[in-house]
Amino acid sequence: MLVTTSTRGQEKLEDQARKIAEELQFPYIKRKRYSVQQMLKQCQAEYLILVETEGIKCIFKEDIKNPFFFHPSSAMFRIKRLGKGEHDPLVQAAELQEGMSFLDCTLGLASDSIVASFATGPTGFVVGIESVSVFAYLVQQGLQEWDAGIADMNAAMKRIQVKNAEHLEYLKQSPTDGFDIVYFDPMFENQQVESTGISPLKKMANYSPLSVEVIEEAKRVARQKVILKDSSYSSRFHALGFKAIERKYASHWFGVIELG
Repeated sequence: MLVTTSTRGQEKLEDQARKIAEELQFPYIKRKRYSVQQMLKQCQAEYLILVETEGIKCIFKEDIKNPFFFHPSSAMFRIKRLGKGEHDPLVQAAELQEGMSFLDCTLGLASDSIVASFATGPTGFVVGIESVSVFAYLVQQGLQEWDAGIADMNAAMKRIQVKNAEHLEYLKQSPTDGFDIVYFDPMFENQQVESTGISPLKKMANYSPLSVEVIEEAKRVARQKVILKDSSYSSRFHALGFKAIERKYASHWFGVIELG
C-alpha cells in the first residue's frame, strides 16, 4: 500500500498526501511522471491511495479502471423521497424517529447510515463500523467533505461517527442497551444481486459470516430492534432468528428481531 498524488498539481497536493500517509501509516511516494501502473509495479503494491484535487481514491492493481471512492450511493434519492413524505424500507423496518440512536455494524459506503442520520435528525446519534481501515478512512473523509446540494443531507453525513473496528469486538465493548437499533448489511450470499456501485468495495470487503455470537451481542446492545438487510431468499433470516419483512419484487428484504 502507498499514498501518492495525481500528476497535475502535485506540489499543492503533497502536504495533504503526506498527512494521509501518516494517518494510515502507509509510505508516501512522490508521483513525478510515473503512471499509476508503473507505481504499483515498482512498489510491488496491490493498491494505492491517489490524492487528487477532486478527492481521494483507492486504486487496485487488478482493476485500475474501477477505483474505490466515497459517494452517497442510493442515499441521495432515498433522502429526496423522504423529503417528499414518501417511505423508505429501512426507516420503516427500524421505525426510525427523531432522536433515536443507530449502530451500523457494516458501514460500507454509508448509504444506510446517511438515511438513518437524516431520519433521526440533529438529536439522533449514528455510529458506523468499518473493519477495513482504508475504507473507513475514505468514507469518514467523504462524509465530512461531500456536498450533496441538500443542506439537511450534508448535515446528516457530518453527524455520522465512523469507527474502524471489527463489529463483534465493538459490540462486546458497547454497553447494554447502548443503541436503539443495531443494523447489519453484510455481503449478500449471492453477489449477483448486489449493486454494481459497490463493486470496488468487494475487492477488500470483510466476508466473515454473521455468527450467532454476533447477533446475541447485538441483541444485548440494542434497546428496540436488531435489523438485518439481506437477499430475499437468504437463509440467514431463519438461521439467525430474524422475522423477514417480505417486499414484493425487491431483491433484498429486511429481517427484524424485536426487543423493546
